[in-house]
Amino acid sequence: MNSIKRWMARLGLKAIGALALGILTAGTANAMPSFARQTGMSCNQCHFTHDPTPNFTIQGMKFRSLGYRIPERQTKLVAGQPSQGAKDGEVLSLPWDDYLSYRFESILANKTFGANGTELASNPTTRMSWFVVGPLTDHIGFWNEFYIVGDYGANNCVGGSCVGGSAWAPGLPTWDEYDLVYTINPDAVQANGDVYSVRFTNQSIQESDGWGPNSIGAPNSLGPFGTLGGNAHPTTGGYRITGWMHDRWDWQLGLRTGDNNNGWDRKMEEGSLAYYFDNTSDNTIGVKVMAQYGDDEIPYVTRDSLQSGPTQNPLYYTYGDAIPGITATRGAGLGAYMNTDLKNNTAIAPVFRWQRSDVGASGGDSWAFAAGFAYGKDEYYDGASFKEDIFGAGFLYCYMHTYCIQPGYTHYLKYNFTDHTGVSYDIDNPDTLSLTLVYNPAMNFAVFAQISQGHSLSLTGPSSTSGVTVQIGLDFPM
Repeated sequence: MNSIKRWMARLGLKAIGALALGILTAGTANAMPSFARQTGMSCNQCHFTHDPTPNFTIQGMKFRSLGYRIPERQTKLVAGQPSQGAKDGEVLSLPWDDYLSYRFESILANKTFGANGTELASNPTTRMSWFVVGPLTDHIGFWNEFYIVGDYGANNCVGGSCVGGSAWAPGLPTWDEYDLVYTINPDAVQANGDVYSVRFTNQSIQESDGWGPNSIGAPNSLGPFGTLGGNAHPTTGGYRITGWMHDRWDWQLGLRTGDNNNGWDRKMEEGSLAYYFDNTSDNTIGVKVMAQYGDDEIPYVTRDSLQSGPTQNPLYYTYGDAIPGITATRGAGLGAYMNTDLKNNTAIAPVFRWQRSDVGASGGDSWAFAAGFAYGKDEYYDGASFKEDIFGAGFLYCYMHTYCIQPGYTHYLKYNFTDHTGVSYDIDNPDTLSLTLVYNPAMNFAVFAQISQGHSLSLTGPSSTSGVTVQIGLDFPM
């Protein structure tokens, strides 16, 4: 253990505190080679980072917002061989199929150090997924992501005995992402005119226009929050109208079902408005405000998890406290707060982003800066409530689309729960520093490092550190 501490100190972790690479989550979307095959453009035209979590250029934001269509064709970036002068991150090697892509993820090493330490583990078959993406007709575009992840039965281990299956067997097929877009006036896409679309989607309002999934450290208090094996998009469905106007304004308005059900008796209203002060790929400056309101969200104070059970019910959700002790304030016989206990949820998240792609003396510097604030509030029928105010900022730098580093910072200004009797609890939620490291030997192949420090929150006392997790992995679509 002492050698581990010395190793971490040499990396600077001791000086920084907690390094969290949660940005590289398992459920994020990534750059799709299918689009390169369809458009004839390299991945770098729409991204300056691709895997595991992409960051979009303004061209990519338009492409996503306009139903997966090219707003204008620009000169392609280098996508040749090293012998032709291309750097590693500029090389693109693709199979033949235009609309179908595949993605593989492997964990080379994963270990938690500290109080809740784990054995060093590796898994070459962490996840496999496939995508059918692109314009289907003159008006319709589509994006979907379908996963095969490990057998969840192997996670049901007690006292060293694992019940219910093997992690090496295909386990849970999950339809992670679905985005069906009807573009009302597709001819305006090529003319750079105002474009309007209707979407049926399970993607968040942060992601639909390309401001996610990589938020560059900006916080977000908007849902949906349901998860399925680490994949961020549950079976929630939503209708959304969107507009791209004057090549500067980007707006969305929509309704969606809850994040753990698909019924419309309760619902969430959502919207966003973005404005670009500068809208070129080599210099993009924009602000975006997102908001939601409704009564069908998994409460902030509750977290869901996927469990394995008997054969007749192999997988099911369970719900518990995100902050231990909250259920105990409700009284005997009552469990964690659920959607049906939610009177209303209100969330607002303004974000500023400035990014530049392929600039500098060498033409190979790409960087992005983002900062934002997130406000969220739950009010429950029993009179209890929860409030959070979060500030976050981050910076992403890539050289020749090959070597990338992304530090970030998150600060909780308020994290407060008030129970149904009026007792207020200011919850200790420590600041988080983050760092992401990625090496792209090709556009569609990433080696990433992930170091995260976990915290166990307490309703009445200080939080405790649950350990430091180090993870190194591979992510490659084709």
